[in-house]
Amino acid sequence: MLCVLTPSGADAGAGDAAEGTLARGSAPAAVEPPEVRPIVLVHGYGSAPDIWRGAELQLREAGFDPIAVQWRPEPGQRAPQVAVHGLRPAIDVALSERGYAPDARFHAVGHSMGGLLLRFLIEHPWADVDRAWPHGGWTGDGVPDGDPAFAGRVASLVMISTPNQGARTGVALAACGVYRDPDWRPLGCDLAPKSPFVRHLGHRKTPGVDLPYLAIGVVTPAPFFFVAPYDGDGDGIARQHDHAVMAEAVAMDGEPFALWRAWQQADHFHVTCSAEVLGWVADFAREGKVPPAIGPRRRSENACRSISKRAFWESRAR
Repeated sequence: MLCVLTPSGADAGAGDAAEGTLARGSAPAAVEPPEVRPIVLVHGYGSAPDIWRGAELQLREAGFDPIAVQWRPEPGQRAPQVAVHGLRPAIDVALSERGYAPDARFHAVGHSMGGLLLRFLIEHPWADVDRAWPHGGWTGDGVPDGDPAFAGRVASLVMISTPNQGARTGVALAACGVYRDPDWRPLGCDLAPKSPFVRHLGHRKTPGVDLPYLAIGVVTPAPFFFVAPYDGDGDGIARQHDHAVMAEAVAMDGEPFALWRAWQQADHFHVTCSAEVLGWVADFAREGKVPPAIGPRRRSENACRSISKRAFWESRAR
C-alpha cells in the first residue's frame, strides 16, 4: 500500500472501536468449509498486517483460515529481493506456525504492492535476484532464487488496488523520494509505470500460469487531488484513482476485473475494510465467482469497525 498521504495507512479513520464481532449481514454465510481453507493476506507498501483485521474476522466466518503475513524491505533491497527473500519465507513460516504442511495449498490476497510481490513469486520462479542495481534492475549469481513449486500451491490470487500497470498518480514517485522510512523509498520507485519491476511483470499473466486471478480497482467518490483519468482496461472509459493508484491501472489483460465504487471504504487506504469487497474475495476463493464489473455507488459495511488495531495486535501476541 502507498502510505505517503496518510501516516496510518489503510486504517486512517477506519474506526478503531472496541474488539467485538462483525455487524449482522457483513459476512457471507459459510454453507460448508471451502476446499482450500488457508487464505494468505499480504499487505502493501509501508503497511502492516493490521489492515486485514476486519478481513480476518469476516473470512473466518466464511469458513476460511485467514493468515495475515508481515514483510518489510531490508536496506538496499528492491521489490524482487523483497518478494523472494522476504515475503516468500514469511508466508512459509506463517503457514507452518498454523500447522500446515510445506506443500499445503492456499489462496492469496494482495493489497497494492502485495499483489505485485505475489505475482512475481507465482510467475517468475526462476528469477535470479541476488543483487539490486540503483536504477531498479537486478542481477544474480547464476542460481535461481525462486521456488518453482510456489505457483502450484496457490489456489487463487485476488489483487486489490494492485498497480499492475504502475500506480500512475505520482504518489509512487513521491514515495520514492520522500517516504518517511528510507528503506521503503526504493520500493516506491518500483511502483512507477516505467520501473524495471513493473515492466518485467507487465499486465498479462505469464504463459503457463493457470491459476485464477481477480483484479479489483477502486474509484474514490471524492478524490482530493486531480490526475487525468486513465483507461486501463481498454473499454474506452477513463476513470479516476483511489488516492494512490489509478483505478484501471489494476486491470490485467485477459483476467477478470471489477471496479469498487461506494460511499464508504472506497479508497486505497480503506478498501480492505469493505465487507462487500471481502465478500467478493470469499466468493472468488470458494467457487471462482467473479463480481460485477462495475456497479452504482452504494453504502458498505465497515468490516474493521468491531476490532481495533490494538486488539488485533494483542490477539496475534497470544
